Amino acid sequence: LPAYRSSSPVPVCTIIMPSTHTFAPHTIECPFETYVDVYLARFPTHKLFPFILESNIDEDVHDKDTNVRRIKRTVKLDVDAPGWLKKLSGLHFSVFHEETVIDYASRTMHIVTLNETFSNKLQMRDETRYSVDPSNSECTVFVQTGTVEFLVTMLGFQGKLEDYALGLYKSRFDESRKLDALMLQWYKDTHHGESFPTLAAETVSIQVGLEPGSPNAVMVEAVL
Repeated sequence: LPAYRSSSPVPVCTIIMPSTHTFAPHTIECPFETYVDVYLARFPTHKLFPFILESNIDEDVHDKDTNVRRIKRTVKLDVDAPGWLKKLSGLHFSVFHEETVIDYASRTMHIVTLNETFSNKLQMRDETRYSVDPSNSECTVFVQTGTVEFLVTMLGFQGKLEDYALGLYKSRFDESRKLDALMLQWYKDTHHGESFPTLAAETVSIQVGLEPGSPNAVMVEAVL
């Protein structure tokens, strides 16, 4: 029998792995329990985090036997995009789901955040693990990992788009560390100078907001 030859080219399946980045461990110079309080203080909203437009607790369970607290919340965030793009797309905020597990016995906190907005097209996952610095029990260390994956075909551009979105994610890392420092200063001030190790003296001045001139943008300065 003659060999069958197809006139159609054999389809090539290209597998694109999600774009992932893990930041180097970062040390926060305060005790673990203090940082947990500082982190939770940004919810439901806080003046230092104006891009958190709204947040609601969906579940808050504290197991007294294991001393583990599990918090699930829905967070509405200002969209990190120019005003013209917001108007064009009609998207002015994004919704994320966050699950925080605090193990007070082992002094660890694990936070996972997933996007609800565009979740049928794009998956954004942020995972952060906090623990006591093994070299200094009065400090907290954390490791943060971000993953971006398009769930629909973007005409071969999904890899580049994932890298672009991940690049934006990386650019926010340093700003978030400054916000952490400002929140620690705020905590120290509001708790009447509670003693814990602080960063070297430095004046930090940043715009807390996602777009210059935005009504949500706030300039904050503090001496740390």
